[in-house]
Amino acid sequence: MIKDEKIYSEEPDLGLTLNYLAEKLSDKFKCHRVGKIKKINTDRLTVDVELLDKGVYKGNTFDITELADMPLLINGGINSSLTFGNIVGCECLVHFNDTDIDNWYSTGEAYEPNTGRQHDMSDGFVELRPYSLPKKIAYDLSGVVLNNGAIKIRLLDDGTLEITNGSAIMKMEGNKITITGDIEMTGDFSITGKIDATGNITSESDCISGTISGKAHTHTDSMGGNTSTPH
Repeated sequence: MIKDEKIYSEEPDLGLTLNYLAEKLSDKFKCHRVGKIKKINTDRLTVDVELLDKGVYKGNTFDITELADMPLLINGGINSSLTFGNIVGCECLVHFNDTDIDNWYSTGEAYEPNTGRQHDMSDGFVELRPYSLPKKIAYDLSGVVLNNGAIKIRLLDDGTLEITNGSAIMKMEGNKITITGDIEMTGDFSITGKIDATGNITSESDCISGTISGKAHTHTDSMGGNTSTPH
């Protein structure tokens, strides 16, 4: 970096002066910076960000001022959106806009910039997320995956849908749905159509209705005795 004192202590030099001005302009011109989200304001959809690169001045390093109230980029449409829960602590990428965004943010309309700011730290948009090596995730190449740490939804390239929560798995493959795990249901259960190709419900084990066993129940016959169990 060219020191200010060098400009003033040497004989005038056009090349040195241009390099000095280029560095001064570069100091003010921001494009993208890596940061960490420190706070989220869900009412304003903004975040506070700690920039992870440090400033250097005359050989000394210093922390750059934390960015406050930066609009968060969210994947969404007019009536749809995708959010990711608590994102405090996540690494992020801050994009600095070409112009002052204050008037756009407050109105949502086409705007005349409020100031002459260009690529300024006050006009950043925060995007999730790049991953540093210590915080990288396992990337699944088999298809689209939504994972919140407990539940994983996988839409595979072959059209299979798989939802996993611990040892419970629901898999939809072609015309078949397979569920592995316990099923608990509250409410009515109705089926339109056949249970199988012949309209029967088939079970290899017993079916209990109230306290009556489907496999072991008997009936009273016309003579007052009991019939044999179903066979």
